[in-house]
Amino acid sequence: VSMDACDAMLLERIQRANNQRVILVGYSMGGRVALHFASRFSHLLDSVVVIGANPGIVNETEREQRLSWEQELCERLLDGGVPGFMDYWQELEIIRSQRLLPPALLEPMQARRAKASVDGLIESIRGMGTGRMQPLWSLLPKIHCPLLYCAGEDDRKYCELGKEAVNLIPNAQLSIIPGKVGHAAHLEGLDLFGEVFRSWLNERTLSA
Repeated sequence: VSMDACDAMLLERIQRANNQRVILVGYSMGGRVALHFASRFSHLLDSVVVIGANPGIVNETEREQRLSWEQELCERLLDGGVPGFMDYWQELEIIRSQRLLPPALLEPMQARRAKASVDGLIESIRGMGTGRMQPLWSLLPKIHCPLLYCAGEDDRKYCELGKEAVNLIPNAQLSIIPGKVGHAAHLEGLDLFGEVFRSWLNERTLSA
């Protein structure tokens, strides 16, 4: 469980795509994966869309604090299992607004979360947590394919991270999804996100 392993998986899938148009889309941790892959292989991608993605923590003190919190998450999993962990996780400020999602979106998402395993979540946190990840900021200028960074208006931290990130990527655009939209902007602002995504793709197609 590592960024390099994800790169290898994505590379294999893209090579099997037989030169089809590949648009890489990632949310949160998946957004970090997308940025990491694109910083190495953007020549293989048509474009990239990331939602609420953190390119990494540069400040060493902040990274140590994050690593300490991630270790606490692992201990919480060992002590309380997946149900107890999810009760805690879904009450975090960054996640809490997802409770307002319509049942058609919320219930399948919670069902998927409930199927997670303690070992799998711990491996994910230890191998790919924000504290563990090497910061990507210096690599962002190497992303040469078009990139759309989306963040919900209420997700202020990631709105700021998005502004910083797009300033470093040669062909990048920031879209703030308006309204009471938090970290999961593609779900909390589903219709607006869809409009932004379609408009961005259409503009690119017309200019190609």
